[in-house]
Amino acid sequence: MNKIVYIFLAVTLSGCSSLPFLSSSVAPNTAYKIEQATIQSPNEDDWVLMENKIHSLVLAKKFADKSQTAIASAMMYPAGTHKTSRAFLKFIVDQRTKQDDKNRFKIISVKNDYVTFKDLPCLKYQTLSEDHKDKGVASPEFEYFKTNGYICRYPLEYIAFQFEISHRSQEKQIPAELLRVGQEFFERIQLVELTIKRLKTIP
Repeated sequence: MNKIVYIFLAVTLSGCSSLPFLSSSVAPNTAYKIEQATIQSPNEDDWVLMENKIHSLVLAKKFADKSQTAIASAMMYPAGTHKTSRAFLKFIVDQRTKQDDKNRFKIISVKNDYVTFKDLPCLKYQTLSEDHKDKGVASPEFEYFKTNGYICRYPLEYIAFQFEISHRSQEKQIPAELLRVGQEFFERIQLVELTIKRLKTIP
């Protein structure tokens, strides 16, 4: 279980650079189904599909400026059983802290908030890090890696549902337009009807 949790939580730090681009572009508003949810691609051009599996969707944005990369993702993964939503969310925060690669990433800021999103109890997070890759955190060469997203307790109590927009560049801020696209990407995620009904049955 810990290995599975580690693999998926680590995506928030390595996703922008670790997966190859597929050759096919994605049309705006393309619908993809993953387990228990339907995800729509951003309503704009220049996005490509990196991964579409039963529990995950990963899209990448192509920039004219090749020094920039951006990822929009949604995925579900097992995160253990917890008596309450608050215990689940605390576990997620603790795991994210433990799994940070301190040899590669210098964490500048982390903001975590407990929120309700789509009627799910969620951890809303924003992070800013220096990504030194394999050069070590003492190296003066790095890119800024920013993430903005949610990790929610899915109505199947042991499942985490994470969706995120991330950006890697020489700038500390995620571009405002990319943030807007990301929030729209989050808002248009649709849970299946049985999932919505089950929301009322868990503590």
